[in-house]
Amino acid sequence: PPKKKDDNTHIMSSSHTSPNWTVLNPGSFASIRVTLPPGSSIKCESDAVITMSQGVTVSGVMSGGFLSGLARAFLTNESFFTTQVEYP
Repeated sequence: PPKKKDDNTHIMSSSHTSPNWTVLNPGSFASIRVTLPPGSSIKCESDAVITMSQGVTVSGVMSGGFLSGLARAFLTNESFFTTQVEYP
């Protein structure tokens, strides 16, 4: 099962090695630093601020398909798309 940082950021891995994450500046202005091993990825909210290193791919994906995206957008006021960060 995916590790959960909070309600907005999910840490997921597609390999046996999980991403390492560290919370920086805990409190009101906290941020998270994630180290992705090769072949792993994470998903986060589309409006999250993301910085990345060379070799990492950031893409907008429609998680769960078109109807799930519509339901998420209209019923929960979340974004239609989510952001996927992947280290190939």
